[in-house]
Amino acid sequence: MSLYEQEHIELEAAWAEIKEAQKKERVLRGARVVGIERHRINGNETECLVVMYNGIKGLIPRQAFDDYQLKGLTGFLNRIIEFCVETYNVEMQMFIGNRVKALKKLQQIFFKLYKKGDVVNAFVRGVDAVNVYLLVDGFPCKMHRNDFSWTYHEDLSMEIALGSRFDVRIMDLELPQDGKEGRITVSKKALEKDPFEQVKNLRIKSEYVGQVKQIHEQHGYFIELYVTPNFVVRSNFPPGAHRLDIQVGDSVAVKIMDIDYSKREVKTLLIMNAEKPFATRGGRRR
Repeated sequence: MSLYEQEHIELEAAWAEIKEAQKKERVLRGARVVGIERHRINGNETECLVVMYNGIKGLIPRQAFDDYQLKGLTGFLNRIIEFCVETYNVEMQMFIGNRVKALKKLQQIFFKLYKKGDVVNAFVRGVDAVNVYLLVDGFPCKMHRNDFSWTYHEDLSMEIALGSRFDVRIMDLELPQDGKEGRITVSKKALEKDPFEQVKNLRIKSEYVGQVKQIHEQHGYFIELYVTPNFVVRSNFPPGAHRLDIQVGDSVAVKIMDIDYSKREVKTLLIMNAEKPFATRGGRRR
């Protein structure tokens, strides 16, 4: 069998799947967003996402992509999405898809498929400084930054890209009843190893070097110690030295003053010499 014949057979199989999905209103997964075009759909010119599904081009109008208030579609380029088939034209080798319909169908069966404790893949549909707005296998929910990571992030929108995916654990769920929609609570942090376990590697009154990850006007320096990867300690600005010549990315030395396991706190002191703090870049003292 030639390569052309093999490709022809695969394309025919893909079209058969498209036709069956349209007839049975079935959800298809695995379409890649490859572009954004403007088309006249039902008499109105609209922005459309261009998707490819097993070699077949499809269009998903903006209003059929997500009922979440999107600021733009560019962030969803090269993402993998699910959809239902509205119409198709074999002669033009193209179909029109509807992702909103697919999401609603997935929401209807969500509570039949999943339970508390399950790990499910989530799709990022929106993000702001404090929350990330997810579709957990099609079911919408909001996750606070405290459930995103053990590491504190002041602005989640600087850490998470629209359309990205990651696994989350279902921490709680409420089944739909009495006309009320169901609700779920999820956590990405629950799948990560607790970095506080590494505190056992620290000794009180000992000194360690780490990298400054963040500087906060009120809370001081947030430092990831090299001896405890992914675990960040906080150090206040030294008295009378609020504006020190220390920047994010610098290496600094701290002294461990106390460890409170019940409060999950490590008290530190930024080590300074008589004139300025000990701080290095590239392993050299400035």
